Amino acid sequence: MRGTRRTVLKAAAAAVAGGSVLGAVDAAGAHSKPPMDWVAADASNYTDADRESDYDVRWFVVHVAEGSYEGTIAWFQDPDANGSTHYVVENDDPADATRMVAEEDVAWHAGNWGYNAHSLGLEHEGYTDETAFTDALYEKSARIAQWAGETYGFPLRVRRYDVAPCDPTDGAGGVIGHDRIPDPDDCDSGGGAGAHTDPGSTWNWGRYEGYLRRNHLDVWDSVVTDADLSVRDGPGTYYSRVDVAPEGTSGTVIDGPVDNDGYRWYEVAYDDGVANGWSAAPWVPYSRFDVWQDATTRVDLSVRDAPSTTADRVDVAPEGTTGTVVDGPVDNDGYRWFELDYDGAATGWSAGYYLD
Repeated sequence: MRGTRRTVLKAAAAAVAGGSVLGAVDAAGAHSKPPMDWVAADASNYTDADRESDYDVRWFVVHVAEGSYEGTIAWFQDPDANGSTHYVVENDDPADATRMVAEEDVAWHAGNWGYNAHSLGLEHEGYTDETAFTDALYEKSARIAQWAGETYGFPLRVRRYDVAPCDPTDGAGGVIGHDRIPDPDDCDSGGGAGAHTDPGSTWNWGRYEGYLRRNHLDVWDSVVTDADLSVRDGPGTYYSRVDVAPEGTSGTVIDGPVDNDGYRWYEVAYDDGVANGWSAAPWVPYSRFDVWQDATTRVDLSVRDAPSTTADRVDVAPEGTTGTVVDGPVDNDGYRWFELDYDGAATGWSAGYYLD
């Protein structure tokens, strides 16, 4: 592994000496509803319902509050707000969370009644295109979304690009930004009524999806360690440690999951000379791409000499350009970055959001 990834990658968990991370987090709790305060929104700001009898929950909508955690909670208690979400999460470490509307009721958050009726909404403290969101916020929000997906049966997949279907019951649903909700008067336009653009350019979908799917990986999914992580010869704490995968090591899931010792385990074929073996799910988030995997640009995409929006642009890879991932991921400036050896463009770093 090259040093650039190790030095730039943001850690979501503190590295633990010797790779012995077990016991730092209760991974089994990832499948239970995360602890939250309860502060009821004013009854005039949501609709009483009996979901899933009235409407099935198919979507989880990511919002940015355009304000503070405390201010957002207070606003939804105001009968003049005419809006609400089910949850509000604080942009701090640790990140507190407050539940304001019961899941069986319909919160008013999407700017589209059909999506209100078939979704749960979560406001994140901050401002669109301005706020740097903490890892603690991403993790808390993703745990809530993960619990919701497990409970209501929608896929833990992020819809990044296209506007969602005009009919919210068309397809399986998933996790989506407010900007991807169709305008009720023009289904080709996103952002719901009012053309909202949140969560915006500083929201790192790659990092969020990494947390979201880390207990729901499939064989051949790509992962990256976010701590110095024990690699064992079986799925349990009592199996021998065969190696330690340093923080930032990428790899591919080759077996699992196996639930044991309060953890979900995956067998990973690691890069960078690390032995293959079993690791605990909380420290191997989903990555989308592994080294030597091909990716294709979805737009005319900047190629930079470092994983940052401020790094020099060395080329532009036209839409549809294919390349091979040679390094990454690196989380920086609101994006998850990968270095690609492009066909017909210079080798360099591009934002993974625009790669397929």
